[in-house]
Amino acid sequence: MINRRTAAAPRSPGRRRTRWHFYWFLATASAVVFFVLAALDQPVGGVLVPPFSWLVRVVLMLAGCVTVVTAFVATRALSSARGPEVSQVLPRRLPARYLGSFPSLDALQSDRRHVTDTYAKRAIVLFGRMLTDPAYRLRLEETITLDSDKARTQSKAEYSIPWPERRGLAEECRDVARPEVVLVPLLWPLKGTLLDDLVITDSRGVRLVALSRAETSALVGWACVPLFSAAVSGDPGSRFDVSRWAVMNRIRQLIAYPDPIDPDELWERIEATMRDHDLDPGALAEAHPGAYANFRKTCRSLAQRYVLAVEVPVPDGALLSIQYTRSVTVRSFGPGGLRGEIEDMIGLEPSRFEIAIVAAELYASYHAEIDGRAQDRYVRFQEVVNNDAEGSPPVDDSVFQLNPARPDHPPRMMLRNDSGYIYPHLHLTNLGYLEAPPRLSWRVHFEEIPPGGLGPVVAMSTAVTLITMVFALAAARITALDLNAPALALAVPLFVITVFGFSFTRLIRSTLTVVGGFVAASVLAVFAVVTLLTLRDVGPGELQPFVLSGWTVLGLRFHLLLALCALAGLMLTSYLTAVLIIWTRRYRVHQQRVHDIIGGDHDGAGAPHRR
Repeated sequence: MINRRTAAAPRSPGRRRTRWHFYWFLATASAVVFFVLAALDQPVGGVLVPPFSWLVRVVLMLAGCVTVVTAFVATRALSSARGPEVSQVLPRRLPARYLGSFPSLDALQSDRRHVTDTYAKRAIVLFGRMLTDPAYRLRLEETITLDSDKARTQSKAEYSIPWPERRGLAEECRDVARPEVVLVPLLWPLKGTLLDDLVITDSRGVRLVALSRAETSALVGWACVPLFSAAVSGDPGSRFDVSRWAVMNRIRQLIAYPDPIDPDELWERIEATMRDHDLDPGALAEAHPGAYANFRKTCRSLAQRYVLAVEVPVPDGALLSIQYTRSVTVRSFGPGGLRGEIEDMIGLEPSRFEIAIVAAELYASYHAEIDGRAQDRYVRFQEVVNNDAEGSPPVDDSVFQLNPARPDHPPRMMLRNDSGYIYPHLHLTNLGYLEAPPRLSWRVHFEEIPPGGLGPVVAMSTAVTLITMVFALAAARITALDLNAPALALAVPLFVITVFGFSFTRLIRSTLTVVGGFVAASVLAVFAVVTLLTLRDVGPGELQPFVLSGWTVLGLRFHLLLALCALAGLMLTSYLTAVLIIWTRRYRVHQQRVHDIIGGDHDGAGAPHRR
């Protein structure tokens, strides 16, 4: 007998979304009922009797507001609690179970045979040198265009091919009838990364095609042979016996594992393989420290990343240039605490970004630039942080420790901001020569160029203040209900904010202060309209509600609620105006500082790591 309850199929995402929409509709309808009951005298006239009528109305209005807020928060929580429905790996391989057995040695041997039959030997050797020696990878220039927490990266990579190697490669390709191409290790993406939008071209704009994963794994295996040889004997070109080839094939199998694994676990497996064939890792590290460190660094890098290689026609000169574009996800971080939670809840776009510095380890020179024009923002400050340290503190050149093998290539780091104050720049050199490069990230904090979204909000707040101030004095003289008054109180702020260029797109790209000012001014405007709607017909000698006979301003009676609304609007306008002045002043000071730096005032140029 089948248990129908346990055998029932899980609810589909469509049914869950329908249920959430029903909850939202039910909560909204309940809030509307609460607000209507608070506004009407019937059919609850038996309850709404003095002196409790105002208290019941306030409770009903609060219940409506709480219902709307609770429904909004609950709906967001329910919608974000769904299980993963995209990017699911089936079946998921466990590294502890399959590492060292997949892919098989026969498959790797077949791939290596295919590579050696397709490309010239010099092309394979040059690939290995480009992969392991930063001197062949001259520079990488990246321009990052931000759009919310997504980014489009345009990159230009340049490689150096010494003339003797270039000439020998061309001659060998012609002699053995192989394609005259250079195999270039272009990217080191994380294993499992999708690169469906990657577009690669050469310097002439001709589209390039990446090699298959199996071909690249075979090339990487060949590139590790001289590294292992140098780590064992000190000579990259020493011959291997059967035992050494057994160790090397096992290492090829370990680094070819397709899923990301822990670098420490991979290196432990490699050292265990070396011990099984009478090789002492400790003795090798002492005998050949530089070569052993280089071999260990390369293997650990291949634990979580793979190499994406392309074949490029042999260039006419000694330089080879490749351009490529791709989309990347940029981590954004907020101010934290309650403010950060509120910004995330209302959907404000981030202004602080953190970009992982990964490609800088692969090139002798790395230069990155962020294009902030689309966001109408300028760079408030930028810094490089060390993710290996607790709390990710900002760092300077002192974080780098020279590789004992290459003391003549000390790393350098520089940050600057120029070209209209919206283009932050990061420049790193010789990071690839470090034995263990730290995990660095580039943090950039943008601020909106004033007035930005604050200008229309200040204008709206000023209009609300003036219109409520006028009606606070005029309400004491109104003897009959006139719908023109509330219509005017609503139309004037809307007209003013429209004239000053208000848009919700700019609002969500602004700050919590701007959003709070807009909401507060809107609430004051609505409150003023509701208050004007409560005016009634009065006879001679009678006063409107909330018009006190004993209180005057400049000898004039005033409406108490509208006067309080005008006072609140004046305080709000003063605060927003002060914020606008501070933002503008800070922006001008930042401009002047950038002008001084560009003009030659390099005070503190030895440590320009936060701008």
